[in-house]
Amino acid sequence: MSDNKKTAAIFWNALNNHDWEKLASVVTPDFQHDNDIDYFYGRGEVIELFKGTTVEGLDYYQQIDRVTAEGDIVVCEATWTGNHIFDMWGVPATGRSFAVPVVYILEFKDGFIKRLRSVYRDRRLEQEVSKT
Repeated sequence: MSDNKKTAAIFWNALNNHDWEKLASVVTPDFQHDNDIDYFYGRGEVIELFKGTTVEGLDYYQQIDRVTAEGDIVVCEATWTGNHIFDMWGVPATGRSFAVPVVYILEFKDGFIKRLRSVYRDRRLEQEVSKT
């Protein structure tokens, strides 16, 4: 397993277990996270974002299904699961559980994660949490 794949595994384990110190140890100070809707910049801001979801009570989990690495890029195909228990993307909390396919692209610099890009493979998250 490449060093970047090992670092990615540490990142996902830290995120799933809410180990913010461990997570901070594998990302750059200018770490950024973006997805189809939002953009967050800086290690502190991104970690506060992740912490905030746990304070809100989101019991999410990232099940990493496949990891591919080449050079400074690691691609993780995953299933994001959780319960919709706070406002998300303008949809009030429904309490519904969700399981959504997502692709994460991690960009590395000098052995640390510099950028996390979340690419949702379909609009199922919004559909699942907004069902009536």
